[in-house]
Amino acid sequence: MVATLPSPSPGIARPFLKWAGGKGRLLAQYEAFFPKGFDTYYEPFLGGGAVFFYLVGRGQRAMLGDINPELVNVYRCVRDYPQELIQCLRQHQGHHSPAYYYQVRQERHLPQPVERAARLIYLNKTCYNGLYRENTQGHFNVPLGRYKNPTICDGALLQAAATALQRTEIGVFSFEAILDWPLTPRDFVYFDPPYHPISSTSRFTSYNRYGFSAQDQERLAWVFQQLARRGVPMMLSNSDCALIRELYQGFYLHPIQAPRAINSQANRRGKIGELLITSYPPHSLTEEQGDLPRENAPPLAVRYPLLQRNALSPHYRSICRAGVKTIWEKLSELTWAPPTRWWLLWKGASPRSLPTLRGFAPPHRWWPTRRMAIAWWAKSPSARR
Repeated sequence: MVATLPSPSPGIARPFLKWAGGKGRLLAQYEAFFPKGFDTYYEPFLGGGAVFFYLVGRGQRAMLGDINPELVNVYRCVRDYPQELIQCLRQHQGHHSPAYYYQVRQERHLPQPVERAARLIYLNKTCYNGLYRENTQGHFNVPLGRYKNPTICDGALLQAAATALQRTEIGVFSFEAILDWPLTPRDFVYFDPPYHPISSTSRFTSYNRYGFSAQDQERLAWVFQQLARRGVPMMLSNSDCALIRELYQGFYLHPIQAPRAINSQANRRGKIGELLITSYPPHSLTEEQGDLPRENAPPLAVRYPLLQRNALSPHYRSICRAGVKTIWEKLSELTWAPPTRWWLLWKGASPRSLPTLRGFAPPHRWWPTRRMAIAWWAKSPSARR
């Protein structure tokens, strides 16, 4: 039996937008995995913001973002100009009709941020299934939904959301930007990316012009691993498929049964398996949050499967026992060179026979070079002297 949450009172903040993949119905299943308290909450895939509104009382502040500038503008206007936004929405509600909907949908380049925010909320409340979708030019292209009397302006809901957003910073940024921020083990990060398709019939993941490919999923997994090295508590939602299980192998994977709300056929909107991935075991984070004890943390090979896939010799087991700090300190002492040099080293060339360049610190785009470096270091005992 799936646990349910009580219905929120009118004064409690909750999502004011319908959003594909919204987590409002999953919060009861997520509750056991949320930390009890934290300093700063980070969410780079904001969407409908269900998790943020649910956790708003547990943290001191929040950093919210999305790659969609129009969505970010909506949240900023709700936070800064709730009264003006409510007035604009009341005007939309008074003029609502099929012809008016398509007229508003065709509007481009509105000068005022509040007008743009009201337009998006109006379209979101009246379009088909509450789906936000853009074409390659970034234009909203969802048809009108079949609603008799949609609630376009909910003043009390917007006021509650505005209150909850007062202690937040909201910006347009990619999920990779989070690596540049000073996160600590007392913070909490939640990732809710577009889900990886689980079948050939569910390959649509581009709700905006940017899309989210398998390569993006790999980049996100790399960011997840980098933050885990810092001891930052994290949670991530995604589909339950082979790629996601491989990318997050060794982290804590929790199967979740989620309702599917968007489908062209209503009889196919049922429950589907998803994965909730955490960097910490359940119930390990309390209000006195800090680094996980060493005995409760997964071993290096489990927390960083990238290393496991590139181990080439029995030396790897001793590397794993040495711990996270040792291997990354050793890697930082290596020399950097183009991939051709690492290839020669990997094939058995003597390191002393090749020119070196100090400062091995490859960013994410140098993944192949880093894999070669890890493999070479694991293979050659002389490199560790």
